[in-house]
Amino acid sequence: FEALDPYGSPDLRALAPLLLTPVVLVVLAVVLRSRRDTGSGLLARESGRRARLGLLGSPLAFAWRSGRLVLLAWAVALTVFAAVMGGLITTMIDFLLADETYVEMIEAIGLGDAFSLLGFIGFMAGFFGVAVALQAAWRVGVARSEEESGHAEALLARRVSRTRWLGGHVLLAVLGSLLLLLLVGLGQWVGILAAGSGEVSWWQSTASALNIGPV
Repeated sequence: FEALDPYGSPDLRALAPLLLTPVVLVVLAVVLRSRRDTGSGLLARESGRRARLGLLGSPLAFAWRSGRLVLLAWAVALTVFAAVMGGLITTMIDFLLADETYVEMIEAIGLGDAFSLLGFIGFMAGFFGVAVALQAAWRVGVARSEEESGHAEALLARRVSRTRWLGGHVLLAVLGSLLLLLLVGLGQWVGILAAGSGEVSWWQSTASALNIGPV
């Protein structure tokens, strides 16, 4: 602004920012206006897809519908992980037995049976149990999220008791945990067989996983 000296010798180049800025802003506004969706929501467009109303007849069915994909992800991940761990059990036992320090430390805490195949499977069940417990906690947490977001009010406003609504989530948590434990036993057994060991039966592998279920 000091360059615009009206009573001296003004530098007309100083007017360039004042003149160009409005032009640039107008052009930018026109470009942005052409890319916005203003007014597109006035008329609803047909999506071409039919409404999916399945599993909406009860709170239990809706809870299953809203969480089945997550349970599927847990099932696939735990089954694959159990199979990998099953295939590595013999290798891990040999690694532990090769070091006397590990042997003494493990025996000192009362886990000497972990050096056998069945004992190691029982030891690993505790780690799989933690993963299954996380899934159960997530399932119960879904109920809390529905209540916190206000979605549960739409169900409880009908002829649905809070006990029935919450009981559905608890039932799915229990059944989902049982399913995951069965899959862990199956995956672990498949991994052991793939590693070339036939010492463990399917039921022994599954029983070791189910043993953690009550906890």
